[in-house]
Amino acid sequence: ITWSTDEAATSQVRYSLTAGGVATDTIATTTYDESHAVVVSGLSAGTRYYFKVVSVDLSGNSTVSSEESAVTALDPSMD
Repeated sequence: ITWSTDEAATSQVRYSLTAGGVATDTIATTTYDESHAVVVSGLSAGTRYYFKVVSVDLSGNSTVSSEESAVTALDPSMD
């Protein structure tokens, strides 16, 4: 998952199997960047996930995106 911020900030993704559901957090980065990329591993193939991205700047101000969703690719070994 990729996103940009207008100032240097950390990167974290919160994801869930249900819209508005209890989220699992990825580990937040300890580096501060304006371009962010987080790989979320261990997801099930062909499954819709709901996610928000979280960034915290050097002053400790945090921002959380609106919720989006995406479906993971199907496992080609299942054909």
